[in-house]
Amino acid sequence: MTANELQTRRRQATWRRRRIIYNNDGCDAIGYQLDADSQATPETFWSQRCTGMEAKDVDSIFYCSTISFNLHTHDSKVAELYDRPALVPTKRNFAADWIAGGRDGLQLTIDFCRKHDIEVVWSQRMNDIHDNWYPVFYPEFKKQHPELLIFQEGDVGAVRPNSDWAQPYLYATAVDYGREEIRDRQLAIIEDVCRRYDIDGIELDFLRNPIYFRPTLECRPCEQEHLDVMSGFMRRVREMTEAVGRERGKPLLITCRVPNQVDCCCKIGLDIERWLADDLIDIVVSSLENDPFTGPLAELVELGHRHDKPVYAGVAEKGPPVMSGLEMTDIWAGIATHAWNAGVDGLYIFNADPMSSEWSAIGDPDRLAPMDKVFAVDNLSERGKEHVYPQTGRLPVELALSQPLALTLPVGDDVNARELRELSLLIYVDNLTHMDEIEFQINGTSVAVDVVYHTDGVSPAQPSNFFLFAQLDPSLLRQGDNAFTALLKKRCDAVEGRPIISELALVVKYKR
Repeated sequence: MTANELQTRRRQATWRRRRIIYNNDGCDAIGYQLDADSQATPETFWSQRCTGMEAKDVDSIFYCSTISFNLHTHDSKVAELYDRPALVPTKRNFAADWIAGGRDGLQLTIDFCRKHDIEVVWSQRMNDIHDNWYPVFYPEFKKQHPELLIFQEGDVGAVRPNSDWAQPYLYATAVDYGREEIRDRQLAIIEDVCRRYDIDGIELDFLRNPIYFRPTLECRPCEQEHLDVMSGFMRRVREMTEAVGRERGKPLLITCRVPNQVDCCCKIGLDIERWLADDLIDIVVSSLENDPFTGPLAELVELGHRHDKPVYAGVAEKGPPVMSGLEMTDIWAGIATHAWNAGVDGLYIFNADPMSSEWSAIGDPDRLAPMDKVFAVDNLSERGKEHVYPQTGRLPVELALSQPLALTLPVGDDVNARELRELSLLIYVDNLTHMDEIEFQINGTSVAVDVVYHTDGVSPAQPSNFFLFAQLDPSLLRQGDNAFTALLKKRCDAVEGRPIISELALVVKYKR
């Protein structure tokens, strides 16, 4: 196959239909959901996370075999095999059993996808640091080469004052992509899979975890030299996949999961604009993993389409605490509507129950339109910092006396276009008392709220967590961004600290 023929077929494969991409994090390879006495058969493997996918809107499965850097569950000829106990000593790890049977977890997933005409992509987590919390995941490679980690002895106990960045200890096991040894090792692991497995492409998951160079540990943006180093690595990956594609007579696509804004990508050393302009990648997953209701998508959608590349919204199962009594189907519908309205080419589901029917209908915008939904402002907290999202305009936020707090509440539906049976605003406020007074407004109009419950009694001066509820007139809302304002007009003098809004959600339910 000539280079031109390969490029033509690669473009065709790039733009195939993908209503939903399901990222399987690979726990089925270790038998995480199986009893210790289960039989290691293909059917047993498929029953965990594959069977039923063919009946959903899933057109592509991205299968991850990564445990941590250089430690995998597939039968790699380069990396270590994770065959230790699965998280706890009494739990059986099936990874070696599948291999002994002739088909590892990756190959069994390929078999399933080929049978059901589903695209199959191998997902490589580029700097997974689960071994920072689970010692059983720590690979021999890191034990033998501590000098190749970003976190060094002098970083022990270090605390960074910048509140928009994660603290260094969270990244204590990350490898340093500034070291050639790491880049060479990673490329060898990737090439081994590309040459030995009949996959349709690879995913380079840069959100597990988003640290590649020393500046991120030091809470400062990467510099041009770091972007150049990673772009050089990406060029080597593309050259390898093109060579393998010509040899086997069909293309190998490259997908990247990255932060949802260009500046966030650059902060951690990922020059996504250059990768697209130089045709180093085929598909972009713009991750809203911790920001699914509020996170912007338009910038990467426009950038990808400008370079003739599809862009998918990476969303994860998320239900804020205030939503504990709400339907997950409605939460998924709101998240998906936010993404489709931004012009994405499909949805990428991450860390969600594969057997759940709650997200099975969100791959079709027409079917999604009349569904009940939840829209919200995201609570990022520490997870948002770890994933390099900007902290402004998100929860939690403190209320200062007599100082209006403004937030943007995105509403994906035109709530005036259909007959409603419920339109309600849910607000969760921490450290509030019965003596405090807050005025809430939507688009400049005051809304009355009722107390649903509070956590710590009825004493007027006792601070508590309040769950507030407001029934809204649909004329107050518009499709798109809505201005939510909270003004603390009165505060109990006996209470320390400020009230904190930790959750804000809009519930939309339609008449059938």
